Amino acid sequence: MDLMSIIVMSLVTTASFVLLLHKLDMRIMAGYEAATDITVSLIVLMVFGGTISGLMIGAFTGLFLSLYLKLYRKKFGYSRFVIEDDEPHEIGFFTLPTKKFVRKEYD
Repeated sequence: MDLMSIIVMSLVTTASFVLLLHKLDMRIMAGYEAATDITVSLIVLMVFGGTISGLMIGAFTGLFLSLYLKLYRKKFGYSRFVIEDDEPHEIGFFTLPTKKFVRKEYD
């Protein structure tokens, strides 16, 4: 298998994963860029890992996806879940502090 067909197959694989990530809310996936990149790269390497050309497809797919996530974060921003303080609950003589998960947008 020549290098051009490996690159084309990597681009097609990257495009399919990008479409899937957009369905899962791309701003959150871009917020957790390292986890998304490592997970998708490992999945692709396990699927295509039988031959040298398959490993190259997996490596190029990881590279292209990493570049796409970097560009997406710079262009459109990202969001993450953070823990913030909430209104304290008063129970009798006690006041209990509470926390909540909030989705925070970054541009």
